Amino acid sequence: MNITRKIDKSILKNIIILTFLFLAIMGAYSPAYINTYGFSDDYSTYFVANLSHSNLIKWDVMSGRPAYAVMRYLAQKSINTTADFTALRIISVISIYTLCSYLYFFLKRANFPGGVVSWVMTPLLLCCLPPIVLFSAWATCFPYVTSILLAGISYSILNHCEKLNPSLRITLSFLSLALSFSIYQPTGMSFSLFMLIDNCLNNTKIDYKKVIKNAIMIIIGMLTSLILSKTLPELIYGESFQRSALAKSVKEKIIWFLDKPLHDSISNYIIFHDKFYFLISLLLFASSILFIYKQNSGWQKVVLSLLIIIGSFSPNLIIEEDWVSYRSLVSLYLCIGSVLAFGLSTLTNKFNIKNLALSSCAAFALISCVKFINTNFVEQYNQEVVVLKTIIKEKISKHYDGYLIFDISDPVWNVFSKTKYDEIGSPSIQIPWAIAGFSDALRKEIHYSFKINSENPRESVVNLGSQDCLQNCTIIPVTEKLRELNK
Repeated sequence: MNITRKIDKSILKNIIILTFLFLAIMGAYSPAYINTYGFSDDYSTYFVANLSHSNLIKWDVMSGRPAYAVMRYLAQKSINTTADFTALRIISVISIYTLCSYLYFFLKRANFPGGVVSWVMTPLLLCCLPPIVLFSAWATCFPYVTSILLAGISYSILNHCEKLNPSLRITLSFLSLALSFSIYQPTGMSFSLFMLIDNCLNNTKIDYKKVIKNAIMIIIGMLTSLILSKTLPELIYGESFQRSALAKSVKEKIIWFLDKPLHDSISNYIIFHDKFYFLISLLLFASSILFIYKQNSGWQKVVLSLLIIIGSFSPNLIIEEDWVSYRSLVSLYLCIGSVLAFGLSTLTNKFNIKNLALSSCAAFALISCVKFINTNFVEQYNQEVVVLKTIIKEKISKHYDGYLIFDISDPVWNVFSKTKYDEIGSPSIQIPWAIAGFSDALRKEIHYSFKINSENPRESVVNLGSQDCLQNCTIIPVTEKLRELNK
C-alpha cells in the first residue's frame, strides 16, 4: 500500500512538473504561434508551392538532408498564404516542449546535481537558447528540434534500454541517429549533449567502455552524414555540393572558432556582443569546469567535457568554410549551456540560493525567448509589409496586371533591427530567393492583380541597379526605400 502511494505521488509530481513546463514553454514561445509572419527561406517554400509548382527536394537532398527534403515537400502542400506558416511553427513549439520534458527525465536519470529544481529549470534554460528559439520562430526549421529529440533517443536506446538485445539496441540507436542526421547534421551532433550530461555532469565515475561505445556511435553518425551529403547526391543526381574542402590553416580555424562560435555560445542569450555579460558567462564557465574537476574522476571528466564540447562542432572545424549561423551552432550552444547550468546549480547551492538563482535565470531565459521572436521576426515582418505595400501602391494601381521586378541592388542592413549572420535582422524583402514569394503572398492579402515570374524567384529581382523593363513590367525600388528609412 505504501509503495502504491509513493508511485502515485511520484506520478502526480511528474504531472505537475510537466504541466509547469508546458505552460512555461507555451508562454515563452507564444509569439511564434499567435502571430502571422514569414521569413527568408519560408518564401522559397511558398514560391515552389504556389508559383513554380515544383519542389526543393533536389536542393535538400544535395545538402545531405533527405529526411528533411521529404518533410518540407509534404509541408509545402499546405502553404498557400503567409498565415499557413503558423502550423509549422506550432509543430516546432510542440517539439520543444517534448524536448524539454525529455531533458527533465534525462537529467533526473543522470543524477544531474541540484535535485528537482535543477532538473526542471535546466531544460528551460537549454530550450530557450537562441538556436532553439530560432527553430521555433522560423517555419523553415520546423523539423530541427525533432532531430535533437532523435539524437537523445538514440543515446538513451544505446545506454539505458538494458532489457533489449545488444544487437537490437545498437541497430535502433544507429537508425535513430541516422534519421536525426538526415534531417539536419548540426542537430544530429546534439548526441554530444546527452553524452556530456550522462558522463561528465554528475558525481559518478567515468565508465570508459561506455564513453568509447558512444564515441564510436557518433563517429558512425557523422560518417553517415558524409554519405548522405556526398555519395547519395552523386548516385541520384550525378553531382554534389563542393562545401567540404578541408581547412588549410589550423591557426586561422582556431582563431575563428574562439572569436565567433565559442564567443556566441558562451554569450548564450545575448546575441549581440556585450563585454560585461560575456565576461560573467566566461567566469561561470571556468567555475563550472572547476566544479567538474572536483567530482569523481575529476580531471578525466574535464578533459572529456572539453573534447565533447569541441567535438560537438567538429564537422565545422575540419572544413575550410568559415560561415557562421545560429542553426549550425545548436550543439555547441547546448553543450556549453548544460555546463553553465551545472556550474550555476553547484555554485548557488553552496550559498543556499539555488532555488532563487535558477528560477531567476530561467525567467530571464523565458523573457529573452519572447523578445527574440518578437523583435527579430514578428515586428520585422510587420514593418517589411508596411514598406513593401507602400512602394507597390505608389507604383501601380490595384488592377495593374503586369509583372513586378524588384530592385534589391546594394542591400541595406540594420534597417528594422540589428543584423547578425543571415538569420537575425536580414530583411526578407531584399533577399533574392524570398522577395518573389513574399510579394505574391502580400498580393493575396491586399487583393491586387500584379503578377510574379513563376519560373524562378531570382528572375523577379534586379541586383545591379534599376533598368528599364522590356515589356509589361514595373520596377519596384525596394532597397531605395529601405535606404530612406535607414537615414
